[in-house]
Amino acid sequence: HSVNIATIKHKTCVGSFCILTANFFNSLKTTIYIPILVILSLILLLACNPARKLESSQYLMASYQVKIDNSKVDSEELDNIVKQKPNKAIIRIGNRRFIRFHLWFYNFANFGKTRKYKNWLKNVIGEEPVLLDTSLTRKSVTQLKLFLNKKGYFNAQVKDETVYKKQQSWVTYTIKSGKPYQI
Repeated sequence: HSVNIATIKHKTCVGSFCILTANFFNSLKTTIYIPILVILSLILLLACNPARKLESSQYLMASYQVKIDNSKVDSEELDNIVKQKPNKAIIRIGNRRFIRFHLWFYNFANFGKTRKYKNWLKNVIGEEPVLLDTSLTRKSVTQLKLFLNKKGYFNAQVKDETVYKKQQSWVTYTIKSGKPYQI
């Protein structure tokens, strides 16, 4: 069943009223879309630096990586052993995390006056920033060694390296497993 647009316009529009309403709705779209685009742009700009509210001695955990020279050891199991994980991110490319949505909401809720909706954003959607804790890094190294010992890699070496830049930190765990002992 096809509908003739000209007939609908003729029946619903009277003379210049049609043109007036069309112009009104076009300008309404423009007045709605532009502020929304500006607000979204500001949100993205504010979210660009998640470490901006940290003290000078604090470092946001940007990411971690476990590198192992042996493909026989399950890397997912090794990832599960690491004690400190960075904040969730919407977009992850390799080891890099982009658009930390939950962290942004947490920071937004802590800015300005306290409101009910801000408490809700902070507690339901938001995620507290994960700050680098070097004691947890050392504990992860110890736990990775224990895991490899249980798998028979008694001579495994686990080293951690932390890179600091602009109040963010990247931790890399490098594992040289060696040969496993077999019974």
